[in-house]
Amino acid sequence: MIDPSLIAIFIASLSLIWPVMTYYLTYLRKAKLKVVPPRLLAFSKLKEGNAAIAIPLVFVNSGARLGIVEDMKIVLSHQNKQIIFLWQTELDSIPPSRKGMMAASFSIKGQTSVVKLCGSVDSPEYSFSEGNYTAKLMIMNKGIWKHCITFGFKLTAENIQHIERGEMHIRLKPIFSTEAYEVKL
Repeated sequence: MIDPSLIAIFIASLSLIWPVMTYYLTYLRKAKLKVVPPRLLAFSKLKEGNAAIAIPLVFVNSGARLGIVEDMKIVLSHQNKQIIFLWQTELDSIPPSRKGMMAASFSIKGQTSVVKLCGSVDSPEYSFSEGNYTAKLMIMNKGIWKHCITFGFKLTAENIQHIERGEMHIRLKPIFSTEAYEVKL
């Protein structure tokens, strides 16, 4: 037969483990950032010849600690070509008005989400062509680029004509399953 004092010690030990685990989960767990897949993407060609992308993003922090995003970029791939769109502005609407702010680091409190409307610009050497595109969103934390999400979309000849003329909206119809990763910050 088991000694009742051993049972009491075992139960007391378990009762100590519970508050320690709860404290860890509530206050000490690292930030875990996930980006909700975008449903809208806007392209335009700027006067200088650069291409611009505006994309609404929702960042969800499922961790307990503060998550900090230092920088972002979108890597666009099409027919063995890659172009990097650097995060340059925080917009207030799509199509963007002239009230955007310069891109700056931002934080996401634990167990909350933040919505950002991000504007990114590339160099003038890139021109769009018809076909399927893959876009990867990368975020920087502590000086390290981390892959957040991958999604795909298709551009038609009509879409490209609109891009060359000015603003255009594309509803994202993924060409493959969107891949979203939980990034530990």
